[in-house]
Amino acid sequence: MVTTTMACRAGLIASLGRIAERGLPNEVVGVVGADEVGVACELVNVEPQDATAFCASVSLDAIEAAEDELRQRGLHVVGHFHSHPRGRAAPSRADSAYITPDRALFLIGFRDGPTPDVRCWARGHGRYPVELTIRIIEGDDGVLA
Repeated sequence: MVTTTMACRAGLIASLGRIAERGLPNEVVGVVGADEVGVACELVNVEPQDATAFCASVSLDAIEAAEDELRQRGLHVVGHFHSHPRGRAAPSRADSAYITPDRALFLIGFRDGPTPDVRCWARGHGRYPVELTIRIIEGDDGVLA
């Protein structure tokens, strides 16, 4: 059965937008962590080795270090994020290949103007991405790292 929602702290969504805005005109990349009940609540931004408006190159070691940082905080890795500075918050063909059964992909798009649009995607049947409904949970804000 495919999950249809992603529970997120309100502050997490705001932090994703701020990270993407600060990274303009280039893509940004990072990791998303969730608390013990599965609510996405914290981020670790990963510095790309090289970034443009169309691509950000990140080493596997940097991603693993960010994931380890979240685990050291007592969180589990629920997904990754990156931005599309000139596009929609929808997965490209390359993005679709990286959505795994156990990790969501948060995308931040700017195609419809200067306000970031944050959406969340999971792997559906086969390799086709399915958009998840983001359910906002009030409470502790997401932490920007």
